[in-house]
Amino acid sequence: MGGVAVGLSAAVVALAALGVGGILRRTSRRPRRAFGWVSLVVLVLSLAGPVVQASTAAAGAALATLHLVVAAVVVPLVMRRLPVARP
Repeated sequence: MGGVAVGLSAAVVALAALGVGGILRRTSRRPRRAFGWVSLVVLVLSLAGPVVQASTAAAGAALATLHLVVAAVVVPLVMRRLPVARP
């Protein structure tokens, strides 16, 4: 059951990232750059949960690693779809 929850969570994050990318595509002069900064801030904030709330250091490291893996996959995929600059 844990693997299903992780997969569903990653899918929700990917859909949210696509939504943010779509908004930035319409509102930002440099959507790719803006998405990179937004992604970095969200990643740092998301790492606070596993580090602060984990019951053991190993659990915190495992959860933080999952966050980093999802970010390493989702962020480049979304950034690739965004233009560097809006015309």
